[in-house]
Amino acid sequence: MYIDKIKTILSDFEEDSFRWESYSQRINIYSILLLISRGIANGDSALIEAIDSELIILLEDLALNQNLVPDHIFLVNNAIWDLGQISTIEEHNTQSIQILTTFLDLYSYLSEPYLRVVSALDKFNNCETANPGETICKEDIIPEIEEMLFPYEYIFDDGALVVKTSLDLETIQELYHAIKQVQAQLNRITETIIPLANDPNGVLTIIIYADPDEYNTYQTFLYGLPTNNGGIYIEQWGIFFTYQRSEQESIYSLEELTRHEYVHYLVGRYLIDGFWGEEEIYNNNRMVWFDEGLAEFLAWSTPSDGVKTRKLLVEQVESDGPDRLTVDQILTSTYSDFKFYRYAGLFFNYLYLNDIETLRNLLLYAHNSDITSFDNLVNQMRTDPELEENFQNFLNRLVNDVNNLNNPSTIFPDISSLDLADPVKIQETFRTTRLGYLGKCSVAATNINSRFSCRGVLTGQLTNKPNESDVWGEFNADIDEIIQELNVGSKPNNFQGMNCRFGPIYFDEYQNTSQFYPSADYFCDGPLREGNFALLDAVSQITFDFNSTRLGINANCTLVSDVQVLCKKQLTTRSYKNSVSDNVLELELNKDLSELQNQVYAIRPSYYRDFSCNFQGEPITIPYGDSKKYLLQEVECVVKI
Repeated sequence: MYIDKIKTILSDFEEDSFRWESYSQRINIYSILLLISRGIANGDSALIEAIDSELIILLEDLALNQNLVPDHIFLVNNAIWDLGQISTIEEHNTQSIQILTTFLDLYSYLSEPYLRVVSALDKFNNCETANPGETICKEDIIPEIEEMLFPYEYIFDDGALVVKTSLDLETIQELYHAIKQVQAQLNRITETIIPLANDPNGVLTIIIYADPDEYNTYQTFLYGLPTNNGGIYIEQWGIFFTYQRSEQESIYSLEELTRHEYVHYLVGRYLIDGFWGEEEIYNNNRMVWFDEGLAEFLAWSTPSDGVKTRKLLVEQVESDGPDRLTVDQILTSTYSDFKFYRYAGLFFNYLYLNDIETLRNLLLYAHNSDITSFDNLVNQMRTDPELEENFQNFLNRLVNDVNNLNNPSTIFPDISSLDLADPVKIQETFRTTRLGYLGKCSVAATNINSRFSCRGVLTGQLTNKPNESDVWGEFNADIDEIIQELNVGSKPNNFQGMNCRFGPIYFDEYQNTSQFYPSADYFCDGPLREGNFALLDAVSQITFDFNSTRLGINANCTLVSDVQVLCKKQLTTRSYKNSVSDNVLELELNKDLSELQNQVYAIRPSYYRDFSCNFQGEPITIPYGDSKKYLLQEVECVVKI
């Protein structure tokens, strides 16, 4: 029987210290432990019947072999787990549980093997030890571990961002300002301001371990998540996890990983409806290259210098030599390896710099869950020989210029030494800029990092043929100009931490001339010095905010529960000739509804993180004079407070 062979291999391994240092021998032992585990889990009757006390003792010896700790602790952990599974076999329960109970005294409290024993008892023996009446469950010690690992809880943006960690506030401040830059660039490229309707993640929690050892020891026990990564975002929980690391421990800095994971959060919050992996668009590995490439790309977002190319990615491509990925390989990537990350990130860089229209179309199709158009565009790129040549030439240029590139870093003003604490003063300075002369500014957040927001409208030149990509480039340069203008001379240092975005671009016909002028709302935000920023009561504050926007005037807001304010108003279109289709007027109403939500949300994003507006009833046609009409429709907006 092969169980005898298993026992011989385990015994030989335990008695020969040279085998402990042999990679092939350790893999053999791991394979045996896996065989036992899977055999029991799958109900392999021959294996189960062959298990005896001798095998249990050999597993006990392996689990107690301290020479395997810490470098090969996975063997110890797997031996413990096998003992737990063997305890489900009635005739071996007493012996196995007694051994596991003994381990609780032998292993250091809360060490990795100790936690493995707790997990085994929890899963396989209803938390019961061999001692009468004694139980130990995972849930009993998880709070203690979390308190030990994450003694600090930093709350930003009035509760919209929570960071749990042992790292100091100075370190977290850098990450906070880094992700603000990432969000601004994603919102710019996608022309998104307000989050997706019904998105549940108005609060993001970031959990940061002190080092890789903590992450590897506790992450799986606490949250049931793998550790073969630099960090992970779980959209269904609204939490992402990562850890501090040194240059010797990882080629990626904590800031880079935080920027990367935050993109995943933003995609779920602003771009793609539904949870990651649960919607049809995620089927068949369709979005693997898109998700990871977009995150790698946006990780080097800046306030006013666009999205830069990361030196580290180009260095990795340089190391690949001739063994590069093609566009087709990039766009059909899976999680079978991580090589595609750098190429997918640089492919987004290529589109951003050379074909913004295609990039924006990809994002639009993803945003609309238009799978057919998304697939058609991807398939077109996969088989485009000119694109392949251009992309490889782009990589060649990057490799040749690699020494002039750099990696993500964040510059921001010292929060304790900000010049201004008054949003009125912020507005006065903001209005000195060429494009921000009509901007409105107010307090946006007050916890830890007080924030201001400033808002206005960008307009472009009259054009005979609307071209949204061209206008996007113009408006992108415009808000860069606002930031740059506020960062020269002796301007208040608050603006050194300001980021800006703009919403959907609209084209309006100019006086029936068949010419169109483009416009888009823009929104900026930055740090305020600590001050007394008490807001009004909820109804008064929300009513005030609505009435400070172009489309929210005359809103009537009431408190409908302890946690909800309802605002009602009417939206009307401009007047049109009676011959114009009502569809045209309805499109204008939809545009105005979107603008209203964006304008209110951007005043104080954290305050309005759970906010939506919807039409009520059908639009009403109102005659205007003898030959014109306009549409009117009731709107209700709900703010959860």
